[in-house]
Amino acid sequence: MRTGVMIAAGLMSLSVGCTEASSAGQKDVAVVVASEVAEPARVEPARAVIVPSETPAVRAYGLENARRALEAHRGEFVRTCLAAAGRQPGEIPLTFNLSFTPDGELVGVGIVEDRRVNDADVGTCLRKIQLRFKIPAPGVPLFLEVPFTLP
Repeated sequence: MRTGVMIAAGLMSLSVGCTEASSAGQKDVAVVVASEVAEPARVEPARAVIVPSETPAVRAYGLENARRALEAHRGEFVRTCLAAAGRQPGEIPLTFNLSFTPDGELVGVGIVEDRRVNDADVGTCLRKIQLRFKIPAPGVPLFLEVPFTLP
């Protein structure tokens, strides 16, 4: 506050000097004097936000729902990637890597195949299928590795 008073006093003397110069035929200069220095704004204390975390129960719930969603696509997988390729039925182990938002939206898909058992054409074909499904909202982002066997 003392600094504000000193600045105001200095500006007042500057204003007097400008008035005297004005009467000597020079242009008027407007000087604005701050009457008080503004107080700093009050900052509200931070509020605690509870962020849900992944628990074993949430993970198991997401995994079960992801399995069901993939199971619903089994017919399309077999029809598109096995029957169309002329593959003989046999067990083809895969792992689907699925990423979900807290709302349950599928946002990322990867497929891991065992090359000792699978031909690369099956995995390549499966990767071309656009999977679009949603699981019930887990409330947290989830990355799941879902084992899946064809046919």
